[in-house]
Amino acid sequence: AEQIKADALLILTDADAVYLGWGTPQQRALDKATPDDLAGIAFDAGSMGPKISAASHFVRYAQGIAGIGALQDATRILAGEKGTLITPTR
Repeated sequence: AEQIKADALLILTDADAVYLGWGTPQQRALDKATPDDLAGIAFDAGSMGPKISAASHFVRYAQGIAGIGALQDATRILAGEKGTLITPTR
């Protein structure tokens, strides 16, 4: 995405969003975040971790937006209506 100077990166997955506290009673979906918001949070290296890392890298260096969520929500993710949207600033 960086090499072609894309404005957005969309990562589609089985999960409908990025979750804090995944698998706990306190589990909650993140609708919007910045790379700085996500930097101090440990995400599973075998699941959401690489997706968060790639999305955060893209946003930091390409100054675009990145969305993570379910395939069926693709267009709504980039509109900020579904999934998790990662932006350079709040």
